[in-house]
Amino acid sequence: AGQPVVMEYSGGTFDKGAGNLCASCHQIRNEQPVAAGGMIELTSTRFGTHYGAEAPMLLGEGGIGVTGSPSVHYQTIDDSCVTCHMGEASNHTYEPTVANCQACHADLDTFDRNGVQTEIQALLDEVKTLLISNGIMTADYEENGEIQHDRSVEGVYPEEVVWAMWNYSFVLNDQSKGVHNPPYAKALLENAKEALTGG
Repeated sequence: AGQPVVMEYSGGTFDKGAGNLCASCHQIRNEQPVAAGGMIELTSTRFGTHYGAEAPMLLGEGGIGVTGSPSVHYQTIDDSCVTCHMGEASNHTYEPTVANCQACHADLDTFDRNGVQTEIQALLDEVKTLLISNGIMTADYEENGEIQHDRSVEGVYPEEVVWAMWNYSFVLNDQSKGVHNPPYAKALLENAKEALTGG
């Protein structure tokens, strides 16, 4: 089933059977920003966590300013990622299916259980608007025929604005719209919203 995987930058250990193989790659791959005098300099237009940081999201760690805990999906599903994304039919597209979720959620007919994805998407949209208005993120734009999303703007910013960008990026790049760890994803975005609105 694979050895437990120590998260390279968030410090916890992922130990969920066959899902350990997934966690060895699907984690945060860069250090959190460090403030000097309450300010942080961004030197990249691609600031934030790398794509596919699902393992720390499941563990409830890796964000800034928010204490999380392992999600119910991590705690209760033996092979974690593999069980949900492959199911018993060995779905090698790795696209999750509602049918895989129905072993635990019998009446489920959408991934948006209890409106979690709707709520998280609304928070993502709201925080993105605030990041743009704070000047740390560009609005979507076209470059070489492709739409560019969620680009950071190089410069020096108050630490709480940069931390909000980190938390936004983390939830966005987890790509589950909250399904992997609903309380943690919501707390990260609410923390970002509070930081960007000053209260």
